[in-house]
Amino acid sequence: MTTRAQSQRNAKNEHVKKSLYTIPQAAKRWHVSQSVLYAEVRAGRLPVMLRRGTTRGYVVTEEIMEQWIAEQYEIVNLGPQALRHSSTSSGA
Repeated sequence: MTTRAQSQRNAKNEHVKKSLYTIPQAAKRWHVSQSVLYAEVRAGRLPVMLRRGTTRGYVVTEEIMEQWIAEQYEIVNLGPQALRHSSTSSGA
């Protein structure tokens, strides 16, 4: 029989397990090249987690990736004029 505290701990651990992504998994999910992610890790701009006692197998959380993406990209509102201009300028 499990106690309520054990059940809550197990539920919390399951959430953590589900939200961890290896670098290849993160690259696929967020459509970013693996080499870019590894370069960002080496440069210290993408925080990663590593299982204790290991030297390989970086993992990131969804929150880490969302924050990193927000820092890398900005939302740009070019408006309809920009779209019209880009479609007409390529045919000349």
